[in-house]
Amino acid sequence: MHHRELEQHAQRALGCYGELKMAVLADFDSGHVLYRLDAPHVVGGLVLTPTVFDRDPTMPAHAGAPDLYLSADVNVHPFVPAGTSPLSINRVQLTGRLRVSTDGPGLLWPQRLGKNGASEDLPERTLIHARAVLGAVIDHWRAQETLPVLRAAAERGAARTWLARYDRRLAQQRQQALWTEERIRRLHTLLGEPAQPRTAA
Repeated sequence: MHHRELEQHAQRALGCYGELKMAVLADFDSGHVLYRLDAPHVVGGLVLTPTVFDRDPTMPAHAGAPDLYLSADVNVHPFVPAGTSPLSINRVQLTGRLRVSTDGPGLLWPQRLGKNGASEDLPERTLIHARAVLGAVIDHWRAQETLPVLRAAAERGAARTWLARYDRRLAQQRQQALWTEERIRRLHTLLGEPAQPRTAA
């Protein structure tokens, strides 16, 4: 069961592209935030997540490293309401995930799904439009008072993932150590030698 905040609504001016309406839904269990967007020639959802969600939180982040994911593939996130469509701009549906630094996003390169199933660059006019939309979303994200809570939730999710990963790795290493010790014992037996006691490394 996910514990959500009440849906918030915001607007941002996009200049020649009109007014962008945003319905914002945060999942404080995972740190994900769904932005449902509506503007002239713009409709659909986008999920934003702190990048710590994917990395070992005990490892220090590099200075200037990306700290935010923008995911157009909204339906892979369990908390997203059924029927939410991926973000579409000028009838071009975005796909994939962008990694950005919120301190200075720089140029964004969103992509669409090509006819052969591979990701490809957006047409130039749609790319410029998409950058205006995504820039407004990032600006709103940075201004949220709940950012520390969302980042802490993403960090807890990462901790659970990496703990399970390290537990599996340690179990494999222990199994490998037992297998190696058995091979050593049998080799000593073939040589007619007493097995030597193993010392801890």
